[in-house]
Amino acid sequence: MRYEQIVRDFLNSIGAQAQAPLEALTTDTILAFKERWLSGGQSLRTVNQTIKILKRPFKIALEEGLIDRNPVAAVRPIRTSSAKKGVLSPEQFQRLFELAEGDWQGLILSDYFKGGRLLDLAKLTWGDIDLSLQTVTFVQKKTWASVQIPIHHDLYNYLLELPRSGDPKGPVSPKLFDKPGAGESGLSMSFKIQEIDGTRWHRRCVAREKDGKLGRNVSRLSFHSLRHTFNSAIANADVPLEIRQKLTGHGSQGNG
Repeated sequence: MRYEQIVRDFLNSIGAQAQAPLEALTTDTILAFKERWLSGGQSLRTVNQTIKILKRPFKIALEEGLIDRNPVAAVRPIRTSSAKKGVLSPEQFQRLFELAEGDWQGLILSDYFKGGRLLDLAKLTWGDIDLSLQTVTFVQKKTWASVQIPIHHDLYNYLLELPRSGDPKGPVSPKLFDKPGAGESGLSMSFKIQEIDGTRWHRRCVAREKDGKLGRNVSRLSFHSLRHTFNSAIANADVPLEIRQKLTGHGSQGNG
């Protein structure tokens, strides 16, 4: 199903060229498709995987003598290190928070002040939160590290306004609690496609920067950038590395 969707997306993207003979498709066709996907908000990982999958049918066509060259073979994967996630300025965070709605406001505020991962924050229950001690304690799914973080006063005031029951298993973000992290119906995609007034709101407040010789648009800021913003803020406050790693659930400085 995934491969079929990639083929459909590719054929729709190249328009009238989809009706042309196979040998009419050039490396420039594939590069143009790649650039449209990048500028449309697809992640580098998704684009790299898509190009890798597209190589296969053209490789088979080449082996069977239907074409004399594979136009996808010359398209190199994008180095993910060339587009490291950045940090949000206070103005970008404020804009993002203002444009968000419902449970997304809580997740954005939580990540900005707690530095958690998206899925971990969406799975928080009221049992994880101690309003009397003003702490949040949870286990990160990626590393299985237990993390306890003080609650910033802005987040504390936000949590006080939320409706909640006495059930410690009750979700803090009920509308997002059962969503998976990845996939078309997952949290990451929901963040990307959520709209306000017909505009994808994270693109209205998160800058996109030109990167590379081809001038592709690369999103250096994403939801995960809130986590980087938190880590950067406590580093700038001279919080020791060991404490920063404990607060973010890092086993080492290299973990993201």
